[in-house]
Amino acid sequence: MEQSVPPGVPMISGPQVIIMDDKVTLTCTVSSGKPDPSVRWLRDDTVIDETYTIVGGITTNNYTFTASANEQFAVFECQSENGLLQNPLSRTIFVEVYKTPRTPVLTGPTEMISGTPTTWTCLSDGGYPVQTLSMRVGNSAFSTELDTKTAFDRVSQTYTVTGTLSWAPTTANDGQTLYCDVTHPETIGPNNPQTVSLPLTVKSPLDVNAPQTQYNPTTGETISLTCVITSGTATQVRWYKNNKLVIMAANLRLSGGNANTPSLTITQVQLTDAGSYICEATDGSATRNTTTITVSPKATPQQPTLTGPSTVTPGTPYTWTCVSLGGFPEQTMSIRVDNSVFTNEATFKSEYDDSTKAFRVTGTLVWSPDTSYNGQKLYCEVTHTETLGPNNPQTTSLSLTVQSTPQTPELTGPASVISGTSHTWTCISSGGYPEQTMSIRVGNSVFGNEVTFNTVYDESSKTYRVIGTLLWSPTTTHNGETLYCDVLHPDTLGNSPQTVSLPLTVQATPNTPVLTGPASVTAGTSNTWTCVSSGGYPEQTMSIRVDNSVFGNEVTFNTVYDESSKTYRVTGTLVWSPTTTYNGETLYCDVLHPDTLGNSPQTVSLSLTVQATPNTPVLTGPASVTAGTSNTWTCVSSGGYPEQTMSIRVDNSVFGNEVTFNTVYDESSKTYRVTGTLVWSPTTTYNGETLYCDVLHPDTLGNSPQTVSLSLTVQATPQTPVLTGPASVTAGTSNTWTCVSSGGYPEQTMSIRVGSSVFGNEVTFNTVYDEISKTYRVTGTLLWSPTTTYNGETLYCDVLHPDTLGNSPQTVSLSLTVQATPQAPVLTGPASVISGTSHTWTCVSSGGYPEQTMSIRVGNSVFGNEVTFNTVYNQSSKTYRVTGTLLWSPTTNYNGETLYCDVLHPDTLGQAPQTVTLPLTVNTTPQPPTLTGPTTVSPRTSRVATPETWTCVSLGGFPEQTMSIRLENSVFTTEVTTKSEYDQTSKTYKVTGTLFWSPDTSNNGQSLYCDVTHPETLGPNNPQTVSLQLTVQATPQTPELTGPVSVISGTSHTWTCVSSGGFPEQTLSIRVGNSVFGNRVTFNTVYDESSKTYRVTGTLVWSPTTTYNRETLYCDVLHPETLGNSPQTVSLPLTVQGKKSRTHFTN
Repeated sequence: MEQSVPPGVPMISGPQVIIMDDKVTLTCTVSSGKPDPSVRWLRDDTVIDETYTIVGGITTNNYTFTASANEQFAVFECQSENGLLQNPLSRTIFVEVYKTPRTPVLTGPTEMISGTPTTWTCLSDGGYPVQTLSMRVGNSAFSTELDTKTAFDRVSQTYTVTGTLSWAPTTANDGQTLYCDVTHPETIGPNNPQTVSLPLTVKSPLDVNAPQTQYNPTTGETISLTCVITSGTATQVRWYKNNKLVIMAANLRLSGGNANTPSLTITQVQLTDAGSYICEATDGSATRNTTTITVSPKATPQQPTLTGPSTVTPGTPYTWTCVSLGGFPEQTMSIRVDNSVFTNEATFKSEYDDSTKAFRVTGTLVWSPDTSYNGQKLYCEVTHTETLGPNNPQTTSLSLTVQSTPQTPELTGPASVISGTSHTWTCISSGGYPEQTMSIRVGNSVFGNEVTFNTVYDESSKTYRVIGTLLWSPTTTHNGETLYCDVLHPDTLGNSPQTVSLPLTVQATPNTPVLTGPASVTAGTSNTWTCVSSGGYPEQTMSIRVDNSVFGNEVTFNTVYDESSKTYRVTGTLVWSPTTTYNGETLYCDVLHPDTLGNSPQTVSLSLTVQATPNTPVLTGPASVTAGTSNTWTCVSSGGYPEQTMSIRVDNSVFGNEVTFNTVYDESSKTYRVTGTLVWSPTTTYNGETLYCDVLHPDTLGNSPQTVSLSLTVQATPQTPVLTGPASVTAGTSNTWTCVSSGGYPEQTMSIRVGSSVFGNEVTFNTVYDEISKTYRVTGTLLWSPTTTYNGETLYCDVLHPDTLGNSPQTVSLSLTVQATPQAPVLTGPASVISGTSHTWTCVSSGGYPEQTMSIRVGNSVFGNEVTFNTVYNQSSKTYRVTGTLLWSPTTNYNGETLYCDVLHPDTLGQAPQTVTLPLTVNTTPQPPTLTGPTTVSPRTSRVATPETWTCVSLGGFPEQTMSIRLENSVFTTEVTTKSEYDQTSKTYKVTGTLFWSPDTSNNGQSLYCDVTHPETLGPNNPQTVSLQLTVQATPQTPELTGPVSVISGTSHTWTCVSSGGFPEQTLSIRVGNSVFGNRVTFNTVYDESSKTYRVTGTLVWSPTTTYNRETLYCDVLHPETLGNSPQTVSLPLTVQGKKSRTHFTN
């Protein structure tokens, strides 16, 4: 049959302090009990919740409610029972409900007089626990001035705090704010006060104000500068103008300005009243001023005056002046004609008169009117918007009369006429006002009926235009006379007429000209021709030409005036050397006389014949030829007239069929060109001979021929050169090459080059002349040490012989191969690695040709797929660079081995490789350490007790790892022993640390750590760490039960049982006999951070009756972790005095 077990003592969790309106859950749990116990909640002995759940042998009842005032100081009881005990087991919890204060209310005045004691009140209610109230101005808190009173309302269970501030503000507090702050950290946090405020206005006992600070009166008006005493009573009021005291008696226009009438009245305002005014008031103890009052009077300008000429002459500058006086502020002025305002012509000057305090504006117009302004008006306008308004200017004007002098008259008509023919002359006079008069005359003889006059008035220019027309046939008696036009205008010219004139001329036609001189000449010789023209008036002009080409500097002209015939004789003399181009041309003499002949000249002419000597002949062709080859020579003779003859010869031997002649007549130069062409293959017998060309022209040269010549040379082409020397060499070694060229004449030249680079000092040349073959032999010797940059290049020998080969050299070549030994290889990569991690090593071999080969090995083991090789050919050095890259993850087996890089180059090194090495160290990361030992221990109870043991093991490290054991941050020293062992098989270390230690309760909840450091693989600050959390159990001390042992029946008493020093938390119950108390006992558990143990206090409030007389009161403490099922028990015997009857007690 299953054994019955009483239920465990109820355990309550939940807040003891709650805030109003919060949702709160109280949880009661009961462990163990067979059968399963029931759990319920009670309040004031009334069941409020009987719902519970059972999970895993734990019975739980969660009671949830919303905190209100009803829960204040409430005691909730949790009971558990399963029928095995006489009474239920119970535990209680006491609840306090915190309430947020309502928003405080701050009352009191906001306006006050400086220095007056004043009271403000701030009220905060509805808070629990009690709130704190303070008051401040800005950030300055009150202390002694503030009195606070606190009252507790038992109905609402809240506090009311009233703060009363008694304080006399000063004007320094004007505009500041008075604050009331209420703090209640329990509900609104420590830094979130409730704040209300009042703005403060602190007035002086005496105050004065100027409601209006700007006055703009017009002169002559009356104004009152208002000054108001807004606070207090002034015993004296004074006014200041521009910081000087206003003496009222000194100015009869001033009134007021005293304590009875503070405002200042100014009658008949003048400009001198302008300034800055201040009203000052005093009550004998304080003086106050208004802000500055500005007075700016206005004055209307006087009517302007405009002076200057009213009648003017156009083109003449005149001056007009307009003056405006007495304006303030400054007036503006403009001058105009009708609606056209002057800009650049008018200047304005403004002057301020300090005595009248007004402006004088003077406008000066400098202007030259024309006749278009005749009859218009000149206006001067003055604007003064301050007194006259924006569209009401003052205006004065002046009417203008503009007289106009006529323009200089224009007399047009023929100046040269033919006697007896009728002609017309016209005279025009414009621009006159008033109208001008006109007359036309010859000498002093004024024309009458021959002249007609027409007068027109021009409305646009407002002037007159007069036209006189003369129709007249002059005779020779008027030749040389002058025709006059006179214009009179007394208004502008007085008695001096305007006069223009025109001289008259009578004309005569020249006689036919006469041309004399040679008709046949020799080209290039100077000759003279003469042309004479007479009988012309005015003077005629002459020119001499060939066809349409008129002579310039070759002709001189001489003109003579014949007084008797009053005509001119013109003689033209031509001095000229004609060329053959003028052969058959015509020489002309032209005489022009436009006055009588118009554009038709008088012309006479003479035909020309021109002979020409041939130019010196030109013989062209090769002066140096190759024997047996056919060549062509040409001889050209040009510029002869009549035709010349030609022959070609060697010395005295004249060529026959070998020469052909061609004759051409040149139409442009009108001469002959004769060309002789010789086609001939000379032999060496002609070497050094001379070739001649002869030209005959009896007409100009007689029997003396023109002769030109050409010396002859026979040449020989060199044989193909021969280039010898090594084709394959080693870079940096000296070698010799030879080039030979034979059989050339004249001497050939030689150069040796690589590519386009020609050798200089490296080559020596030797030249020998062969008397038998009459040719040259040239030998070039090259001594040179090629580098690899010349690998694959070609060595050239060039022979130049321009005489036979032109610019094309004879060239032979030899291809070069230059071998190079690789440089010592370079092996780079880590010398110390971590086992199992991939690393890269690189070996570089540079400067080899042909290409070198490479391998990488450890000891004698050559790597295969782990190595990649990259070969690059360097175009500049013409060598190979081989790079081997090893990607490899070494294990500890390779620790202490050597890495090798071998480079082979049989062409320069034979079978001996270049080798570089790198020693290897392989590090191994330790395995994660293991920490073993107890996690739950009991503190030592005696000095001879055996300490606990913990062991930490770290495997697989190389080099050796280090180990330490610590409690939190405190490292053990003497308590720990460490042992290190080297494993030859794995080549790693095993480190074991052993801790012997006896923890106490201060170590409860701390962690024990084992740290393994291995800087080679883990870095200096990255240890491997394992840990164990410690639980140190503590047996509670023997409990202490205190309280009265002798009581009176029915009276309430208190007993207290205290259990200290337990961990985990111990449980406590109080009983009489076997009856365990329920809601009469309250429990309080406190955790001591220093000793890390629990202190449980049980308080029994009970009114025993006489039935409990001589009973024993027990306090039981359970701690299964250290005591098992054996409780610690203390007791107290009870003596209950009183009635003899017994009352049944129910838990």
